[in-house]
Amino acid sequence: MIDVSSQIADWVKSSRRTVVFTGAGMSTESGIPDFRSPGGVWDRFDPNEFTFQNFIGSEAGRRRYWELGRVVYPVIKRAEPNPGHHALVTLWRLGLLDCVITQNIDNLHQRAGLPAERVIELHGNATRARCLTCERPYDRAEIQDWLEAGVPVPGCAPPCGASSSPAR
Repeated sequence: MIDVSSQIADWVKSSRRTVVFTGAGMSTESGIPDFRSPGGVWDRFDPNEFTFQNFIGSEAGRRRYWELGRVVYPVIKRAEPNPGHHALVTLWRLGLLDCVITQNIDNLHQRAGLPAERVIELHGNATRARCLTCERPYDRAEIQDWLEAGVPVPGCAPPCGASSSPAR
């Protein structure tokens, strides 16, 4: 019988460029529920409403997006990197990992210690945003403060002042 752990370790050690692909399973161990499982985010929100086209196409689409973000962001902010994140950092520090491709939006790979340029985020990152007009960057915590203060659709600050709100 083949020891799977040993086989994987041998593959990583002999690889010229190891790339790891992560998804919801990596984040659920940190307390972030996945979007699709029972009790997940899509049980409370309709995923079909959260397309980029809906976001840029109407203020109502942006309002729905920020309603979702208002619920999801505090969970992401409280989450901490778990042993899986730290194991990937160890592989990188040993020179055995080239990069991580992730579907996750939680910034936990970077918080664990992977350099941002070694993390490819397929779905963006919920901890930061930027104006779609002038590309001004925003820390997501600042936008959360606006949402908690009752701003339903955050807009860009002067000098841009765009009515289209920041997007991740």
